[in-house]
Amino acid sequence: MLLDGLPTYAKHLYKTWYGMRQRCCNQRNPNYKNYGGRGITICKRWQKFENFVFDMGERPLNTTLDRKNNNGDYSPKNCQWATQMEQACNKQNSVLYTINNVTKSMRNWERFLNLTPYRLHMRHYRKQNVEAFILHHLKQQGKL
Repeated sequence: MLLDGLPTYAKHLYKTWYGMRQRCCNQRNPNYKNYGGRGITICKRWQKFENFVFDMGERPLNTTLDRKNNNGDYSPKNCQWATQMEQACNKQNSVLYTINNVTKSMRNWERFLNLTPYRLHMRHYRKQNVEAFILHHLKQQGKL
């Protein structure tokens, strides 16, 4: 088999790379509609497994491949290793707020500001000014 003889970390990387290619390039893959079907592609450099490994390095424990911009392609500038929790905040349906050129999901702003979970969500769904609320807490905590 192709993976025989590879160290464990390399096998995990290969499976990640292969899965990425399947989602973007194989129309029969069940997840194709969410990747290749949406126009998500893989940069030319990452067509070779060796280049993917060189650019991404070893995968840290409990992480998976994540695209920083969920609508962007798989490339060195747009990919990182992220935990499940980090990835859960970076989905197509995530609501993002940009304050002073820093963009975070509502949940990540809550974590950053040590707010009760879903405090921003409640303000968002009540059509309250979330940006002003975040700015207030940034100033209050000396993070601005």
